[in-house]
Amino acid sequence: MAILKVLRQRFENVQAWPEGYAPLFQLLEDGGGHAPDSADKSDQVDPVFTGCLYADNKLLPAIRHYGKFVDQEIV
Repeated sequence: MAILKVLRQRFENVQAWPEGYAPLFQLLEDGGGHAPDSADKSDQVDPVFTGCLYADNKLLPAIRHYGKFVDQEIV
């Protein structure tokens, strides 16, 4: 999500792709994913908001709720 936020600073129309994130979101809801410290992701911080409605209203709240990440390589 931090990458999305940085991209949007340069390219304001960049958005998270719902069709691409849907399988990752489903895995997270189904109990998948990993804690930040279990995959050397502890340096990833919550960007608070990205400016993308989909990411800010669906993805970031889910990450905060579950406290886990799902890597894109899993799908």
